[in-house]
Amino acid sequence: MLALTTWENATSPAWQRWTACLLVGVALASRANFLLLYPLFGAALWRLVEFRKAVLISSIAILTTVAIILPFYLHDPAGFSPIGSRNKIATMDHAMPWASTMIITTSILSAMAASLWLLMQDRTDSTVAFFRACTLVTLAPMLGAVLLSSWIGGQLDLGIMRHRFGLMYLFFALLGWGGWLKLNTEKLRS
Repeated sequence: MLALTTWENATSPAWQRWTACLLVGVALASRANFLLLYPLFGAALWRLVEFRKAVLISSIAILTTVAIILPFYLHDPAGFSPIGSRNKIATMDHAMPWASTMIITTSILSAMAASLWLLMQDRTDSTVAFFRACTLVTLAPMLGAVLLSSWIGGQLDLGIMRHRFGLMYLFFALLGWGGWLKLNTEKLRS
């Protein structure tokens, strides 16, 4: 939100804009599925600045993420968190060999679709639209995992949501729909 706000505001100092981009890279390095949010970030930026600048800004954020996670991967490739996340989803492959591939592919497709949706939205609510799209993209792998594990087990199985895996989308949902509520409340007051 800080990065989008600083780039949207023409009076923001350059150091503040670039620092915000570095912070995006740090924040999105925390979870493997947050990598799916980079196309959304790029699309939201493209709506605020020209295409080339949006690519540059997104690239800096991505390089920051790579700089943070690469040492951990090189130190212990087998214990690297994204591989562990993939292994959580891959537990369903014994019943359906294509299950984990389907969840990952659906997640990537949802990120691409949400990026296109963001590009077509009205410029006035870019931050709210960004967080709503982030909600849907972070929710996609969890829903896919719950649906497939429930289908395999023959009953509703919410076990994949253990260890906060299924609640990552809540932060984005609160900012997306909470922002919408705030905007509508301000409109009603005026």
